[in-house]
Amino acid sequence: MQTLHTTDQARRSSGSAGRSIAFALTAALLLATACDDARDPASPAVDMTPSLGKNGNGGGGGGGGGSTSAQKIVFTNGTTMNSRIMTVNPDGSALTAVTAANEFYTPVWSPDYKKIAYVNGDGGFPPIYTMSANGSRIVKIGNGRAPRWSPDGSKIAYYRYANIGGDTQADVYVMNSDGSNIIRLTVDAAFDGHPSWSPDGTRIVFMSRRTGSDELFIMNADGTGQARLTYCASLAAECRFPRWSPAPGDQRILYTYFGATPSLRLINANGGGGATVLPGMAVYDASWSPDATKLAIAYVAPGLVTRNIYTVKLDGTQLTRLTFDTQNSESDPVWTR
Repeated sequence: MQTLHTTDQARRSSGSAGRSIAFALTAALLLATACDDARDPASPAVDMTPSLGKNGNGGGGGGGGGSTSAQKIVFTNGTTMNSRIMTVNPDGSALTAVTAANEFYTPVWSPDYKKIAYVNGDGGFPPIYTMSANGSRIVKIGNGRAPRWSPDGSKIAYYRYANIGGDTQADVYVMNSDGSNIIRLTVDAAFDGHPSWSPDGTRIVFMSRRTGSDELFIMNADGTGQARLTYCASLAAECRFPRWSPAPGDQRILYTYFGATPSLRLINANGGGGATVLPGMAVYDASWSPDATKLAIAYVAPGLVTRNIYTVKLDGTQLTRLTFDTQNSESDPVWTR
């Protein structure tokens, strides 16, 4: 069975007093600048590379080859109320714990891969934070859920409920990436949430219950031109959690279809061209690769009981397991753009 082992500098060091002291001082300095909110501590990233490494042949390594060398997948590991934010290379190497355990949700990369936005806590509008990719420089930027960076990194779309406890009414908002200039984009008595940007940043797809069931709607980035995209209620199903392809010019939107069993489907931004993704696999937690040829998914494979992170082509081939935690489930995988 594949296990995880720490490979941080403390473990790799020769044990000399001078090097130990230097490492301790460096870590202390990083921690001193890492967090401006005591409820949301984050420690320097610790390498948790799977012991079998890439393709099970030993040794994790620092980032894979080819076009994936600069890419990362961020995700949560743990229980709903106590999880840590982690990253991994698309080849399974460099599995890294970015934070200690806390009530973390929906981490997502900035387009330049330098920052991660995430939610800390539950309720109607919990705090949204950003941090550096290594877990340092934590900054609170607002309150809400499911933050998503615009393609140019200048804005973040999110949603929040009408009250702190959370209820059936929520709306989509957008703010500058530093938390300034908050603008409400939807105004409806029902639930509007889970926004996702078009590759050019001019439109946003979101989930809404304004018709009485979960459907996908689309609007301009300023909130105008809101229009219905799906009609899943006619199929006795719900359509949720849209993710617009990040590839330039791509009009495909991935979403979760909740019918008899959950599945992933595609629809074009103009409403046509639907197709089932990952046929035969009950997967609903997924995100696009930067070139939109693969998905990162949280998946319970046959014979297993916990969700792990995999990559896979849209037709279900080339399923590759990246993480091997048999105790804690993993969710919310998001690839760098």
